[in-house]
Amino acid sequence: MSVRAATFRVDVTPPIGMALCGGMLDPAAEIAQTLSMRGLVLDEDGQRRVIAAVDFCYIVGSSQTRIEEALARGAGCGVDDVVIQSNHTHMGPLVAEDIHATIARHRPEVQFHDEAWWSDLLARAESTVAEAIGKQSFALGGVAVASHPVHEFASSRRVPDGAGGIHVRWSFCRTPHIKQAPVGVIDPALDLILLSDDSGQARAALTFYASHPQVGIIPGLVHGDSIGVALRLFEAAHPGVELIHFDGCGGDITAGKYTSGPAEREVLVFGVKLYDAIHEAMVKARPQPVTDMEWRTERFDCPLAPVHCAADHYRALLDAPETSGGSRYLYAHKLNRLEGDVQTYPFRLTHWRVNGHGAVFLPAELVVDYQLYAKAQYRGTLAVAAYGDSYLDYVGTDIMFEEGGYEVDPEWTEIGPGIEGHIKSALDRILADR
Repeated sequence: MSVRAATFRVDVTPPIGMALCGGMLDPAAEIAQTLSMRGLVLDEDGQRRVIAAVDFCYIVGSSQTRIEEALARGAGCGVDDVVIQSNHTHMGPLVAEDIHATIARHRPEVQFHDEAWWSDLLARAESTVAEAIGKQSFALGGVAVASHPVHEFASSRRVPDGAGGIHVRWSFCRTPHIKQAPVGVIDPALDLILLSDDSGQARAALTFYASHPQVGIIPGLVHGDSIGVALRLFEAAHPGVELIHFDGCGGDITAGKYTSGPAEREVLVFGVKLYDAIHEAMVKARPQPVTDMEWRTERFDCPLAPVHCAADHYRALLDAPETSGGSRYLYAHKLNRLEGDVQTYPFRLTHWRVNGHGAVFLPAELVVDYQLYAKAQYRGTLAVAAYGDSYLDYVGTDIMFEEGGYEVDPEWTEIGPGIEGHIKSALDRILADR
């Protein structure tokens, strides 16, 4: 088979004054590190596919559609041949233009979406992909996979309280008995897919790890958090290899058991932990000639939970001057659903398989149970990326709705009990041998 590949990178750093995390955090006041979209174009006998990760918290709804369409135009392929995942850094943008337009309609002085910046970013993404295909492509000669644990980083955010309830172990946990609770259910492994050219030179590395990456929230400071530090260290150690990092199903996973110092220190400490695992996986990787490749897409109509309050309730909250930026986002999301009578969501899964090794790309902020399930069902090694279109916000499991907790708070999720069967059935279908 004949496969060519090209890597690309687009600067996505927000301008000074732009809202960070969709208005949930202070606006950008200083750029400590540029943010980027990093990606890979695969061309298998004329059929192109795009795989990309971006230093954003979320991309939502029509904003996700627009960036997928821009990448597809640049590559000359269909939208189903594009996956782009946010890596969930909180010290960067959250792009949800429909939700932010609703906020602006009620509070015109609050502008969380910068359309001029976003349109320019989309145009640059399209042209950068097209240019990469024309000038930077290489013959794909080998692929390798490897895994390595990330030590003392991830811990479950859900800590049983002993009375049938759930404590929340935030990324910065200051409550000793919650902090000291067992690690809980995580996926300890960072997974790596390494691509080399036909001379054996490594050219691209895709890495996947399930945890909230934020340990360095500093008001107004734009940076890539622990992921950003790991990327910089990797670039110094492996010049010429493009690292594309994905967050897995880390919706209920944080660093809260291990964070202890000031944010400025923690972002370095946890960035080194992440890089160390990437480095060890690189050492283990042994590329083999590419013999087969496959791309699958699966969709289902995901039922949404009812919105429990009336539209006027959310309009009043959006009009209230005291409503915080983060709450405005949540209220506007609910109002949009009510005004549009939105009852279902087009849940898309994508499976890329090469030499029998797989990577599955999922929407939303899924909890780690879905990642562990997918890996258990797959015959071979499987990497998992979440945080595609994040319209659904958190996606928990059915038992979580019985237990309660942050991930199933109706304000922070658009789904309800019964979702687990839908998602796992879709995973069964897309990961099945054919």
